[in-house]
Amino acid sequence: GKMALVVCAALVGQVRSAETMVNYASAKAIGKQPAGSVRFIVKYKDNSQSSKDLKNRSTTKVMANGMQVAGFNAQFVRMTGAGAGIFSVPDLKTTKEAHLVMDTIASNPDVEFVEVDRIARPTAAPNDQHYREQWHYFDRYGVKADKVWDMGFTGQNVVVAVVDTGILHHRDLNANVLPGYDFISNSQISLDGDGRDADPFDEGDWFDNWACGGYPDPRKERSDSSWHGSHVAGTIAAVTNNRIGVAGVAYGAKVVPVRALGRCGGYDSDISDGLYWG
Repeated sequence: GKMALVVCAALVGQVRSAETMVNYASAKAIGKQPAGSVRFIVKYKDNSQSSKDLKNRSTTKVMANGMQVAGFNAQFVRMTGAGAGIFSVPDLKTTKEAHLVMDTIASNPDVEFVEVDRIARPTAAPNDQHYREQWHYFDRYGVKADKVWDMGFTGQNVVVAVVDTGILHHRDLNANVLPGYDFISNSQISLDGDGRDADPFDEGDWFDNWACGGYPDPRKERSDSSWHGSHVAGTIAAVTNNRIGVAGVAYGAKVVPVRALGRCGGYDSDISDGLYWG
């Protein structure tokens, strides 16, 4: 069958600086992160000595625990599925400091690109309950899904990986959901306390008490869970012609839930690993 990907968080491209791609724009995320260290994604050039050291876990030769990087202590966190390294820098509070750290890292000729491991968040999800309310499927200004279904295009034999907040159990969706994975590596974000595993169940993405760095509105102290991943999965592949709930626009397809967003959002590195896996 075919494989598709749905990602509900955008990854911004890098900006070229000399021979190394330095994503200065990613530093704007400073101050919008959950409490703790700021993380950086560092990709070393293939076959470079730093790349070999990283793959061999010889991080003392790359950016060792306690090593000073532009005056800040850097800690190795883990490698991404695509082979980049993630490094954590505590006590970093400003965009200027982030630029300084990235410039210092980029001064190593082995570095291919460096950027802040930002927190991404899903957009708000609407709350469609019944097919007749899903005007965007059949209305004059909609996608005219009903006409496409009449032609026999229902998503049959297509598998869609939904990289989002995970999945809830729902009688109008369960039959079209395949086994997925939870890629959230941070316990404060995951809320399930067991790290990465084969259970993509959505534990919620609620927050309160300024837990998310004042995002999206510093005056707003809390937000309820969005259950965004289930909404997206249902929009794609809700079971149809069963007289229950809504219709999926590709109701013959199957969904693989990939959990990468949780409380306050999710790290770019977890999202990219979810993409790589999906």
